[in-house]
Amino acid sequence: MFNEDPVAPFTIDEASFSALYNRYWYESLNLARQLMQDDFVAEDIVQNIFISLWKRRDTLKIDQPVAHYLKRAVKFAVAAYIRDKTRQDNIHLTAMPASLNAHADAPLLHRELQDKLSNFIEQLPDQNQRVYHMRFHHALDNPQIASILGISEKTVRNQLSMVMKRIRTYLVKEGY
Repeated sequence: MFNEDPVAPFTIDEASFSALYNRYWYESLNLARQLMQDDFVAEDIVQNIFISLWKRRDTLKIDQPVAHYLKRAVKFAVAAYIRDKTRQDNIHLTAMPASLNAHADAPLLHRELQDKLSNFIEQLPDQNQRVYHMRFHHALDNPQIASILGISEKTVRNQLSMVMKRIRTYLVKEGY
């Protein structure tokens, strides 16, 4: 999958980064897809890895083949995502009202609500979905989302507001 390449000093400028990105993006994405079985999450993970590389380009020291480094970075990022997602799911369950926790079917009801909400969000326009996932699944703030998507912070705020209004309307309609 990843091609072997010799260990070389890791100095990077914009052209070098572009070449690195073009060479390893697809291989990194394929690995993340295999591990996650979720294309959207896999794309986010790989994108975040390359963003991190760019941000740390002046201080980053890679003393192994870049292909190996990226393969390990993808595996680590996937593991971190799964760990964080598991914690987040556990927090959501424990944060439910005590009266709901008292019922034996509370986890089932919570899962049903999560599934309905996930299905609703999947029906939103792509840009709204991306903004929602970046904000609430990846805990990115508005400036980070704006930077990643190449849009203004005001556009991010407007889209989040629109998404939240749609979610509230949907939940009221569903009786929640």
